[in-house]
Amino acid sequence: MRLNEWRSTVGTLRRDLPSMDLNGNRRVTVREGAQYLEKIGGAGADEAVEYDATLAARLNALLGGDATHPHSVTLAEAAASLDRVMGWVETELPRLDPTDSGQIDLDAAKRAAGGDLPLYSADAVGRLLLGLPSADAEAALRDARRLVDGLGTEIDRLERSNTGKAAQVTALTQQIAQRKSELQREYDRKRNVGLVGALFGIPAVVALSLIEMQRDDGRLSQLQRELDAAQADRSRIQSRLTQYGQLKRDVEAQVSVLERRLTAVKTPDALPSGTPARVRRVITSAERLERSAAQLQTLGEEARLLTSVRDAARELGFDLDATLGRLNAATQHAEQLVADSRRDTLTLLKAGLSPDPGAAAMKALEGLARAELKGALAPMIDTLLKGTPIAARPVLRQRLSDALLSGLAA
Repeated sequence: MRLNEWRSTVGTLRRDLPSMDLNGNRRVTVREGAQYLEKIGGAGADEAVEYDATLAARLNALLGGDATHPHSVTLAEAAASLDRVMGWVETELPRLDPTDSGQIDLDAAKRAAGGDLPLYSADAVGRLLLGLPSADAEAALRDARRLVDGLGTEIDRLERSNTGKAAQVTALTQQIAQRKSELQREYDRKRNVGLVGALFGIPAVVALSLIEMQRDDGRLSQLQRELDAAQADRSRIQSRLTQYGQLKRDVEAQVSVLERRLTAVKTPDALPSGTPARVRRVITSAERLERSAAQLQTLGEEARLLTSVRDAARELGFDLDATLGRLNAATQHAEQLVADSRRDTLTLLKAGLSPDPGAAAMKALEGLARAELKGALAPMIDTLLKGTPIAARPVLRQRLSDALLSGLAA
């Protein structure tokens, strides 16, 4: 801020000192000053700005006050302080920024300064104004590093979970393929029984074998469709895993560059000998803040990159969960198909190995025909039972089914 801007600011503050006295006790506390600055936007700014309450609290503490007994000065002391601060600024500003020396009447500044600041020392102001941003920057850096490290931990957890789920996808697909092989073996066993029946002239066994083989054909078709879908899911998951791996490698390469940037801290040039201690502190703090800001930006870029990997891992996990749901259902269905086929194979074997294979096979065929007929009659029975008492329907359903089956068999 140049001298003419300081003069405007000081003039505004001196003029408005009575309006800062919110308690009407002819004194001004640090918080009252902060509320005034917040209201007007910072002593003459064009629009309102939020005044940092933490800064006000620390300044109050620095001046010896606390929350219960805030530090305060009289309006007259505040006016005198503003005058003397103006003198101090005109004296010290050329040492901090020599390029402004041409705008300052040094003789008038020296006469106006007159002594030390009445409210606080220049060193205290330096610690307050430079220490707070430094502390905030260090806290922000810690938060940013925790965010980056947390993303890495979450990515590792998601990857372990996804790896396990992908292995389950492969295992379930293999199980469906195994069930299909088992079902094919049951089909072959039924065919062999039929061939034995044909060899020894037992047509009923041949007929039962053919019917059971036909039913296995339908089961094999269902299982093949489910196996095709499972293999397509597995291929898709493998493709997504490959894409995710490539994304992560690309991000790791970029993060590695960013990490090297973090560790490659540029050592500031040495200050000229004879640099005043106050100037040295200002420059050192400013350079530290600049380095912190650059590091914070770098960590932000790392977090953005790692977030893209984390999100990709999450989406892959959701896909895996949905795929596992379908594959578990398909595996259970495959196991049921094999169990049904084995039951039918056992029925055929019992007929073929009975004392009278032809009669046993005929009985089994009649049972199949009766079951299919009963299934076909079910809709008609439902229609006939409409309007009958609900409690009586089970008995009526059984009587109707037996009567219709007996009549059709006759």
